[in-house]
Amino acid sequence: MTNDQDEPIEALEVFPLDRLIGVRPPWHWANLDADERDFLEEVLDLFVTDYNAYLALKPEHLIPACWRLHPYMCQVLPVLFFAWVNSHRTATAAVGDAAYFHLHDLPVFREHLADYLGPPATSCRKGVHRDPGDLMKDNRQSIRALEGDPAATGSPVGDALHKVSFGTGIE
Repeated sequence: MTNDQDEPIEALEVFPLDRLIGVRPPWHWANLDADERDFLEEVLDLFVTDYNAYLALKPEHLIPACWRLHPYMCQVLPVLFFAWVNSHRTATAAVGDAAYFHLHDLPVFREHLADYLGPPATSCRKGVHRDPGDLMKDNRQSIRALEGDPAATGSPVGDALHKVSFGTGIE
């Protein structure tokens, strides 16, 4: 950085899914086409890696690699990611946005992370995903939609969640 006022300032590179904001919210899987879902899933993996390295303050804050096998995590993680993007990586982001993310969004996410993961949270954080079985049978039937995947991390989440309309009737 120099004091040369005529030196051009490079703008932030636009995040590829930003173009969807205002058209169809990219943090909801059902709003994305197959390529967009695959891209978001790859980005979320990178976000989880960086979150665990820089934003998790204690073991209870870690997001396990099997986050895809936890239906509510599949819903809340894209929202957290876009809250981070909108407060840190857009040209319109302001310091108040970043403060809100770090002082509100992030602490609330951390506080409820064990709830989002369900009873297997402790074993999942150790790298061993366990089906919560009957403990969650009634209120988490959607886990079965993801169980057929042979990958240890349960991929691709976007295909199953693309069909979730939350009562809008739109798939």
